[in-house]
Amino acid sequence: MPVPGQGVERGSSERRFRLERSQSVASGPMPGALQSLRHIAPVGVVAASALLLPGGCREPTQITLRISTDIPCGEVGKTAVAVGRLGALEKKDAASTTSNCRDGYIGTLVIVPSGADDSEVGVRIVTGLGPTPEACVASGYQGGCVVARRALRFIPHVPVELPVEMSASCRDVACGPEETCLHGACISALIGDPTECAQPNQCQPVDAGAVDAGADVGADAPGSSDADAGGADAPGDVADTGPACTPPIAGGGCDTTAQCGCTALQTCSFSADTTVCVAAGAGKLNEQCDAAKPCSPGLDCFFPVTPPGACKKYCSGSSDCAGGTSQCVSVVDSKSKPVPGVGFCSSGCALESPASTCGSLGCHALGAETTDCLPTGTGTGPGSCTSSFDCAPGYGCDNGKDCRKWCRVGKADCGDAGTCVPGNVTVGSVAYGVCL
Repeated sequence: MPVPGQGVERGSSERRFRLERSQSVASGPMPGALQSLRHIAPVGVVAASALLLPGGCREPTQITLRISTDIPCGEVGKTAVAVGRLGALEKKDAASTTSNCRDGYIGTLVIVPSGADDSEVGVRIVTGLGPTPEACVASGYQGGCVVARRALRFIPHVPVELPVEMSASCRDVACGPEETCLHGACISALIGDPTECAQPNQCQPVDAGAVDAGADVGADAPGSSDADAGGADAPGDVADTGPACTPPIAGGGCDTTAQCGCTALQTCSFSADTTVCVAAGAGKLNEQCDAAKPCSPGLDCFFPVTPPGACKKYCSGSSDCAGGTSQCVSVVDSKSKPVPGVGFCSSGCALESPASTCGSLGCHALGAETTDCLPTGTGTGPGSCTSSFDCAPGYGCDNGKDCRKWCRVGKADCGDAGTCVPGNVTVGSVAYGVCL
């Protein structure tokens, strides 16, 4: 793993972050404190071309199916997903089944090719609103069933996102084996250009535009109130937020701090030097996250150099954060310049005892003014690290090789672990050392 702060370039769509007030930290006997952060590009925001990773690794070839619903979760039973060839899915058993539904979010399934990296794959999602998914299939999707289908090709070494909403407008609308229901109408399930799925809010069947415009659906004919609204409840559409929502970047699609301009199931995210709406998941503040486990609406996933990361709140200044050592850490653009009005709130955790703030994550220094909860390793002794991200929570990497317990100079933090030996790491007014 590259030493944090060395800035490995990964492409123009990579979102990079740093602490503007103090970048130079831990240069002496306590190396490995975090100097810069990189922001995980949620699936659906990754550039369409493959991105090379350090050491010659490439992005995975995968499709992340993200299922949501506009039906109250109290009415939603089980949801089942079958994977195979479009047209033959009606005879396929489910590859995955879940009873989850929370705030409109049902679940996520990562699909990888079993054959060629550019092969086509089809999915059928069935949600029972009373009946089981199996009973829905047997009945032809009648009596309280929602079925959706999609088909697209994998893009070699480009992870893409496939959002599918199980909509009330499609209740008991079966459609043909190669069709799907969208806003109550049956259209082709084929997504003609899979590269669109590498961009936010673009992964829709080829005929989706006609339905959104009102074609074939009498209630949404041009000029009706639903057509004029643009189907604001459909996944990917931007909710009507009124004139108060002002993106911090000219031409941006939403406001990261106010989290307005997106639907209730999305997060306003900074990506490719602008702001865009991306599908959200269920990850809570300071919980571990990655492309397969995204954060809840309003939060985004940040990581040091490589995933996994942790869910964080956006901010435009430290007054948006919790106060104390919780600070607004500046975002930098693709040219490493600070982006005015876009940052994220650090947690201000305690290096020596992170559990109360960070849970299972570790606490890492971000310069001389703040700390943050981030995923970490398991090392607790000599020869177990090259950076503090290799060490267990509560430990730092001493001299680039030995995980030692953090301690506050002058405090009784070491106990039986020894004596607190001062280092050169200071956060706010607290001087830290290691137990030796």
